[in-house]
Amino acid sequence: MFAAERRQLILEMVRANGAVSLRELARVVQTSEVTVRRDVR
Repeated sequence: MFAAERRQLILEMVRANGAVSLRELARVVQTSEVTVRRDVR
């Protein structure tokens, strides 16, 4: 998954759920929590 696609999916999940754990985001986008944390910044 490309970074732009990953960021879009993360944004959609947060908007839909209000709050999502890094662990859950990492599982869904199939990457590490560190990468998700970097994408969220």
